[in-house]
Amino acid sequence: MKKIYNKGFSLLEVMVVMVVLGCLISIAVPRYNGYLERVTQQVCNANCIQLERMYHVYLLVENKEDTDYVFDEFLQTYEGNLCPANGDIKYVHGIVRCILHFEDEANEGDEDNGSVPFL
Repeated sequence: MKKIYNKGFSLLEVMVVMVVLGCLISIAVPRYNGYLERVTQQVCNANCIQLERMYHVYLLVENKEDTDYVFDEFLQTYEGNLCPANGDIKYVHGIVRCILHFEDEANEGDEDNGSVPFL
């Protein structure tokens, strides 16, 4: 009697598995990248809010007025990593902003905010 050793996968089975894996990866990678960008933005915004509060306390405790020089001096003493993407941090109109991640409400004029437009 002849023994048949059929313990491996056929080429067709391997190709079907590879196609299925390719489809799953093509869906998962863009979603993962979008998730990473949202998380980076949220971390940066949270860090900016915390830094803004600390800066306001610093101004009160040191009895100083806000200037660009005072804010830059404060940033040099702060030892935290503010923006995960190494964005530039600015203090404008009482708000600490990351140049890369700050969402400006003035630039969102395309959305309908419920108000009546005028001519």
